[in-house]
Amino acid sequence: MRRLLSQFLLLSFAFIGAVTVLYHGYFWWRERGHMPEEMSVQDDLSSPDAAHRAIVFTEAGGGGISPFCSELVSVVRAGISEQAAWPSSNWVFSGNCGSLNHVSWQSKDRLLISLNRSLAQRGNNGLSLEGFGDGLKVMVLYDFYP
Repeated sequence: MRRLLSQFLLLSFAFIGAVTVLYHGYFWWRERGHMPEEMSVQDDLSSPDAAHRAIVFTEAGGGGISPFCSELVSVVRAGISEQAAWPSSNWVFSGNCGSLNHVSWQSKDRLLISLNRSLAQRGNNGLSLEGFGDGLKVMVLYDFYP
């Protein structure tokens, strides 16, 4: 009788675990291609030849207990939607809010991102800089202000 009860409990917990994983997996799968609600497009800049876009996103949320704010820059081909541009594989910059001063195209394949050094190093979001965007087609240059 004791063995039967232990097997029943083991199968019950396994069933509950499987249902939980499937439930959360379904919602992750359904939302995986969508921009989160906390993310908004701050700026959208086309390159001089209109072949590429630099999209500046701001992500903020968390409420009063644990607020967060990040700025992100994605570089993608022209014609790519904001939804398709926001995944981290397209990011050339990510950092704390306020660290991004200015984003501008210097030429058809060079993007300049100006950063505030002191604000970029604060906070817990970290700082991520990439040298190229859109599959090595766009060189990203950085300029730091004190």
